Amino acid sequence: MPEETGGTFESAEETGGEARPPPVPVTPRLRAAPRSRRSFVPQEPDPNLDLTRVISETLSTFFGNIHRLSLMALAVYTPFILFGTVVLSLYPGEQERALIFLLLLMVDGVIMHHMLTAVVSKWAGPVLRHRPIGVGPALAAVLFHPGPTLLLAVRCVFAYALGVLPLLVPAVFFYTSWFVGFPVLVEEGRAPGEALRRSSELTRGNRLAISFLVGVILMAIWMSISPFTLPLVMNISWTWGRAALFLGLQILVLPIRAVITLLPAVVYHELRVCREGLEIEELASVFD
Repeated sequence: MPEETGGTFESAEETGGEARPPPVPVTPRLRAAPRSRRSFVPQEPDPNLDLTRVISETLSTFFGNIHRLSLMALAVYTPFILFGTVVLSLYPGEQERALIFLLLLMVDGVIMHHMLTAVVSKWAGPVLRHRPIGVGPALAAVLFHPGPTLLLAVRCVFAYALGVLPLLVPAVFFYTSWFVGFPVLVEEGRAPGEALRRSSELTRGNRLAISFLVGVILMAIWMSISPFTLPLVMNISWTWGRAALFLGLQILVLPIRAVITLLPAVVYHELRVCREGLEIEELASVFD
């Protein structure tokens, strides 16, 4: 008989001639708490427009694409500037030139500015969604089918003109409410009336912030008219040299016009994100 070891080892007879060590006690493992299926709860989108982000996005897009934006401004404005320069040169009288200049400013405000806004919005939307398109398709989409843009422009300017009469407040209200009307028109393909209603819906709650941007735009428009332009137009001794200088000044301020028309597209993009919670990838899928 083998010597007993207090149960530490089994006998050789019981184990077929081999001694086996006792089994090692196993410590039971603690079961982890079941992981929740909703481990990430998305936060509610902040409906307030971030002006710092809007200005930063606008400037970064502008300086990163200044050549494209200037090309779009040249394509839209050059025929108009050439026509205005020739007409002003044909009328030597000071009063006639002043009247023509005011008419040209009206055409600029009613048609040219809004046409450029639509073109830039058509180009900037895919750029902000990181799916850029060329300048040519953006120009073709608006200039070859100008009807909706012109209808929306006339409707906006008519409302602004009526709003100026009662102390300017309704005009500012209309402008801030319809600030993203042209991006909605070209991006979502809505009719002019639907684009204005959609713009009012998006800008609700952010019109005070947009009014600040409107003040910046008005200052930029005044700078684009330029204090050097008015003396040239009102000067009696209007010559072709002065006409060439006037033309050159108008071309130089085209980048200012481009950044002015870029701002509504950026505001539209940021409003879609902050009010509707759509990120860049979702925005891209919406417009595909």
